[in-house]
Amino acid sequence: MLQTIGTILGIPKAIDATLSLIDRARAGKDVPGALDDAKRQLESVKGLLGDFAVSFDELYAWKRIHHISNTLSNNFKTSLDIIGMAEDEDDFDRICKGEYKKDIKRDLDGLDEPYQAGPLLHVYKAQTHLHIHVKKLTQRDDDGKEWHDRTQLLIESIKMAVKEGGTKKTYRALKDLRRHINVFNTWADDELVKGIERYNEVISELQNMLNIQKG
Repeated sequence: MLQTIGTILGIPKAIDATLSLIDRARAGKDVPGALDDAKRQLESVKGLLGDFAVSFDELYAWKRIHHISNTLSNNFKTSLDIIGMAEDEDDFDRICKGEYKKDIKRDLDGLDEPYQAGPLLHVYKAQTHLHIHVKKLTQRDDDGKEWHDRTQLLIESIKMAVKEGGTKKTYRALKDLRRHINVFNTWADDELVKGIERYNEVISELQNMLNIQKG
């Protein structure tokens, strides 16, 4: 972040230098092409500033989505581990006794508590401004449909797991939820990395333009 601050603080100096170039050109102290050069420099700075703002918003959007996936993975860890240990439904019934059974019930009961995964998904899904920036990275033309689709699948699997918890369908419901959590988590991880890479690209471009030393 300090690197970013250094880049942003360097922009006014570049603009001042360009404005000085314009003044000198107007006074007839430079070659005829100086004004054109100055205009190109200002347009480049403006474009990079715009890219910087967009990349920051993209990064923020994916950070929010990644927060959901981490919340799910952390709060549902015990149940996910149990499902991973079970080879089939009978094995799950054998393992899921005593404290393990209580652990799964606690995990399921907590999914719909305030600030946990269930409510967070509903809140974030309703924030359409996230879709705008998510779409930029996923390169989709359907106004964030992928984000809606993946979120809705996860919401439905959470509902089913909560509904079927403690019944004969518990194993299948939890296994399905585990699969959707893993898909969502991998997706969020990958896209967050892309967002960070894009953010760093813009910062690097700004640094090169302003001759800011990296280090």
